[in-house]
Amino acid sequence: GCFRFSDKGFFFNKDSLGSSRKDRTPVCRLPVRQRVVAGDNASNGCPDGTVALSQSECRQIREEFGGRLNVPFMVNYASDPRGCFKFSFYGDVYFYNVHPHGSSRPGRTQFCKRTYDPDLVAGNTGAPGCPEGSAPLTQQECAGVRESLGGPLGHPFTVTSAVDPPGCFRFREFGYHYNVHPTGAGRRGRTPYCKRSFDVDYLAGFEGADRCRGGMATLTELECRTLDRAFNKDWHLHDPFVVNFSSDPRGCFGFNGERYFNVHPNGRGRPGRRPYCRSLRSSASETLPTSSTLGGGEILWS
Repeated sequence: GCFRFSDKGFFFNKDSLGSSRKDRTPVCRLPVRQRVVAGDNASNGCPDGTVALSQSECRQIREEFGGRLNVPFMVNYASDPRGCFKFSFYGDVYFYNVHPHGSSRPGRTQFCKRTYDPDLVAGNTGAPGCPEGSAPLTQQECAGVRESLGGPLGHPFTVTSAVDPPGCFRFREFGYHYNVHPTGAGRRGRTPYCKRSFDVDYLAGFEGADRCRGGMATLTELECRTLDRAFNKDWHLHDPFVVNFSSDPRGCFGFNGERYFNVHPNGRGRPGRRPYCRSLRSSASETLPTSSTLGGGEILWS
C-alpha cells in the first residue's frame, strides 16, 4: 500500500504482502468520523446513512446534548428502541438498550452517528498549501493526524510563521505544526496535510413541483435531515420526518416551516411544497438558488 520513505517522498507498493522496513511509514486514511444524528421520535433503527452508537459513545452524548444517564444505563428492554435512545418524560435521560431487536415506542428518540470518510491528503513537500481538490485541516484535525500517521506534535504546535506553509504541516521527524499565519509560504522539508474536499451545492426546487428536475438529484434521507446546516437556517423536522404521502412531492421537501422526507415512489406537486435537491452542476441548474449563494440570505420553507 501507500507509505512514506523518510524525506524521499511517498510510494505505493502493489505487492500483496510486503513487510515492515526501517524509515518506512505506512500512510492510511483517517478513521470514519462521527456526528450524532437524532432519529425520529418513536423509531427503532438508524436513519439512512447512519449507524448505531457504541455504548461508550452513547455515554458521551450528554456532553453535546445535555441531560443525564439513566441508572441503570444499560438495559435489556424488548419494548424500547435498541441501542442508544433518550426518554424525555422526566427530563432528558439516556439509555443503552442491548436487546437484539427492541421496538419503537412513543417518547423515545434514538441517537445514531453519521458516517463519512474524509480522506487525509498529504501535499507536496515544499509546497505553499493544499493540493487542488483538497481543503485545509482545522487545528483540531491537525492535532489528530498523528493518531493515524504517527509522529509527534511539534513544539510549539501552533505557530505564526510567514516562511512556513499555512495550516497543518509536518517538518520531517520534528513533528506536526499548525501555522495560523494568513498566507505563509512553501518551505523545504515542510509537507502540508489537508483533507479531501467534498463540495455539494443544495438546490431549492420550484414551489409546487413534484420532484427534482433536470440538473438536480434527489437528496438522501440523511442529507435532508442536515439541510439546515447547508442553508444556515434553524429549520425543524416534521414529526414524523419520514412520510409516505401520494399527495406531496417525493423526496425532501419543505412546508410550513418544517422539513419532510417522502418515500412515496411517485408523489405529486402541491401548492406550498418546495422540493430540495442537490446540484448535478449542469446548465439546467444555474438559474436555481443554491446553498452556496443563499446560505446567509433569505430562502424560506413555503
